[in-house]
Amino acid sequence: NAVVLWSMHPWERDARLAKEALKKGPSSYGVLIEIACTRSSEELLGARKAYHSLFDHSIEEDVASHIHGIDRKF
Repeated sequence: NAVVLWSMHPWERDARLAKEALKKGPSSYGVLIEIACTRSSEELLGARKAYHSLFDHSIEEDVASHIHGIDRKF
């Protein structure tokens, strides 16, 4: 898995990691926070576009529908 992730474009990698974190639930939300805090605005926009291209959903809508309670404020 590590080699596959390493070989992807960084935007695609971030999009796939975000989707996986949303599926796994609250124990994996740290991945979303790490992506949001460590990427530049250009990288975040690229990951957002890649997410939409790969999954035909908006990352913002998926986050809003999967995350509830106090975690949503992050």
